[in-house]
Amino acid sequence: MIKILLCGYNGAMGETILSSLPNGMEVVAGISANLDNRDFEVAKLFDDITVDFDIIVDFSHVSLLQNLQETIFIPFMAVKDIVYQNLYMT
Repeated sequence: MIKILLCGYNGAMGETILSSLPNGMEVVAGISANLDNRDFEVAKLFDDITVDFDIIVDFSHVSLLQNLQETIFIPFMAVKDIVYQNLYMT
């Protein structure tokens, strides 16, 4: 099962994804400025997500980009650089 973090789940594209998920995929968490009750964890920021996920599907507003970069991309890039240095340094 592929676990999805869906950003912008309350928008038109988010609703489309939720209504047409293929077998083998499930939304385990969602990010939105307007929270409502769902059968998955919901939050306004990435920092508040507590469940594990495999991929991020992002249809969020551009205002969330800074939080996405700080929470997901910058730590990932730091880990990637460490792994790269350990693998390729002589």
